[in-house]
Amino acid sequence: MRAASFPVSPVNGSLCLTDFSLLASRFKRVFFALVPTATDTRFLLIPADLPSTEKQQEQPWLTVARHAAQTGLPKKESPDSLYFPMCGAEREVLVAEVSGVDPLVLEKATDEWLADTGQALSDELKKIKGEFLDPITGLYGCNLFFEAVTEAIDRQDLHLVLIEALPPSRSIRDRFSPVLNTGSLLKNYNRRSFPLFHLGMAVFAILVSDQQRINLSSFCLSLITALKGHGCRRVRCGCTSVSLQRGDGRLLHDHPRLLLDEAWQALQVACRRGPFAFCDYDTLINPEHAPLRPISRSLIAKVRRRCRQLDVFSLVLFTFDFQKKVGADVLLDAGCETRHMLPFADGYLVIVGDARTDEVRAWAVGMIERICSNKGADYSLSAGISAYPEHGSRIAEIINNTRKALLHAAFFGPRSVVVFDAVSLNVSGDVFFAEGDWNAAVREYRRGLDRAPADINLLNSLGVTYALMNRTGDAVRSFTRVIDLEPDNFMALYNQGLGRQAVGQYRQAAASFSRAREVYNPEDTDQAGAIDDLLYQLGICFFHLGNYVSCMDMLTAWHARQGAVKSAGACCRYLGISAYHRQHFPDASRWLQLALAHDKFDAESLSLLGDSYRILGEGDDIALRLTEKAVEIAGPEPVFLLRWGRALAACGKYDQAIEQFRRCAAVRKTRIDAWLEIGTVYGLQGRYRQARRYIKKLITGRDVPDEIRSRAQTLCQHHESLR
Repeated sequence: MRAASFPVSPVNGSLCLTDFSLLASRFKRVFFALVPTATDTRFLLIPADLPSTEKQQEQPWLTVARHAAQTGLPKKESPDSLYFPMCGAEREVLVAEVSGVDPLVLEKATDEWLADTGQALSDELKKIKGEFLDPITGLYGCNLFFEAVTEAIDRQDLHLVLIEALPPSRSIRDRFSPVLNTGSLLKNYNRRSFPLFHLGMAVFAILVSDQQRINLSSFCLSLITALKGHGCRRVRCGCTSVSLQRGDGRLLHDHPRLLLDEAWQALQVACRRGPFAFCDYDTLINPEHAPLRPISRSLIAKVRRRCRQLDVFSLVLFTFDFQKKVGADVLLDAGCETRHMLPFADGYLVIVGDARTDEVRAWAVGMIERICSNKGADYSLSAGISAYPEHGSRIAEIINNTRKALLHAAFFGPRSVVVFDAVSLNVSGDVFFAEGDWNAAVREYRRGLDRAPADINLLNSLGVTYALMNRTGDAVRSFTRVIDLEPDNFMALYNQGLGRQAVGQYRQAAASFSRAREVYNPEDTDQAGAIDDLLYQLGICFFHLGNYVSCMDMLTAWHARQGAVKSAGACCRYLGISAYHRQHFPDASRWLQLALAHDKFDAESLSLLGDSYRILGEGDDIALRLTEKAVEIAGPEPVFLLRWGRALAACGKYDQAIEQFRRCAAVRKTRIDAWLEIGTVYGLQGRYRQARRYIKKLITGRDVPDEIRSRAQTLCQHHESLR
């Protein structure tokens, strides 16, 4: 018996744009060594095409560089430059400009010499890159990570995101596949070509630059959602940032390990939050920067002491809309009269006793108008109001509710006054959601629903959060409640479909997606951002329901709209398998090849591609290698054994084929197909008596499909004619 293959193959060392940033100095030394007399090398990103008007205005050297990019051939340009196309992206090609070349060398450089030099350069650069690649994923390894951090640390707003996505495994073989799959998914997700590393033990790192901190949580959330949507069973992110404002860039430049330690600490917190979560290190070390940071005990004690004699009171928190101004506290104090005023955070907390909230709101509005009238527009304030008693709330929560009301007020612009309500809890839940603290977000949304059980936004927000926490049943119930209240709510229908799909209810999920498609409004930005994924998920539902025609119609159109960005991946896999089951084998081969370019360890794609080659007569030896590789990866899966056996038979290895078919015959779902294959192979060997025993089972059996029975009868007649 042949030994099973080790589940890792040599990595692909093809060049990409990021290589010429991280390894630029090493690459330049290669150019100086292989191009005689060269004095300088630049790496240029050349657009693949330009409007004719712009082409007419570009400089001559750029025209030559573009010609090299378009033809893929090195070019020379007087007086001293050579242009070598190195690698391409979606709409750009990287061209190496080698200047300072001696004019005599340039004059004697033939097209053949240029082509040979270009190939030699490419080979040497790939060797250099290979020294820094992780052998499992083909991503940059840990040995290049610290160097990349040190070089990038002086840039403003550099972010490090660590990703952990390794589910529990039952065997050594099962540990490799998730790592390889996660690496492939991250490469596909990383459209902006940020440096991507595998640090080991299924921990990946992305160095994100040119991205504002405010967008970092959105980046992590988008990444988690994308990987979860592609079947990852858990994804956690920990992130940290360094900027010129932070003030410790020099320290991090000398000790880049500190940046990794920060992201690692944040990742540990994310791991405790659930299977899909993220955490920003800044929120751990600077909790005072959080909009809903804990309230000091001293302030709670002061408020409790001043309200001891009051059965009913309200708290009003005034804060400046722009910048804190001197003298406002004096005006507020004068306007408060008998009311108590306490400094709180960046504002002032006023205790108003024995008044209804509408009266308190009117007083706060009047106070802001008087201050702005007295001091000018620069003294613009807003206010948040909360009332006591509040069911089940303590003094600390009443104080915190004023901040939630202020966050709510920010949506209305300067000089706004808001009384704490269910919408305020929706806003505070969104704050926790953006920080990756989904348990706290759920708490806020549920408190909001206690106040407003039919609030559509709260129900949708709660459902989305439950989905990210893997509480799929709770998520579906939330979305179903929204649809009961508002049957044409696109986002609820879409999210309900995702939840049903996650638990394998593909028919119900397809119904939800189809209904959402019917009510889609292209003018709604939220709906426009979700429609592409909805159509993709609907295609997947059709696939699982066996409706391969609708699946291919949906996913082919979806794939065409994505352009080159998603030219490979899960979509190609679904299309390839669907084409195979429709017996469109040329299409199946094309799509499955693209799928394997994305994940070369996809056993089903390997098996089906091999069987397609066998059926099309495009190489029985290739079909045998592919189907055998699928069995090595997936183990003795009966369907894979059946295809392997067919490839063995096509190569004339009849005894080995029969051995595999007998293994399939021991399993109910492949028994009938295996009997037919055994009868066929025995016939090819001229062993008609053994063949007849299996063919008779197919002709007289009860549960044999008509198509198989007919083939068995034809085979029996053929054998009789040969005897």
